[in-house]
Amino acid sequence: GHRHSHYRGNFLHLSMRSGIHLQVTSNHFLFLCDGKNVPAGKVVVGDCMAGGDGQHELVASIEVVSGVGLFNPHTIDGNIVVDGLSASTYTTACPPTIAHVLLWPLRIVYHVTRWSPLDRFSERVPQVIRDALISRVGNR
Repeated sequence: GHRHSHYRGNFLHLSMRSGIHLQVTSNHFLFLCDGKNVPAGKVVVGDCMAGGDGQHELVASIEVVSGVGLFNPHTIDGNIVVDGLSASTYTTACPPTIAHVLLWPLRIVYHVTRWSPLDRFSERVPQVIRDALISRVGNR
């Protein structure tokens, strides 16, 4: 995963009719009610989003907002609930199926040791590489 608390960029602010709000980059995958995952940038008003509690959440509005902080933890199955909505930990930077296969060795290490090699990965990557990755993720 990655954690860049000083990242500044544009995010999508999705508001659900139920009052749930989510701020996300346009390239992070979210789950629709039918179980399909789509990049947040493809979600439109009226779409039915999968709620983390199994409920259906209807998109009431979408705004582009400026924000600070870019956070994306990895999970064992690649799924996560964020602010009440079901999401993927994967982005359009790599198709989810391929990303899941590529991260398989790291999941094995975690299952055996309960230690994640990704815990501090982003802090060990040289700043110039992090900046390039962040610009690719944040500007899609």
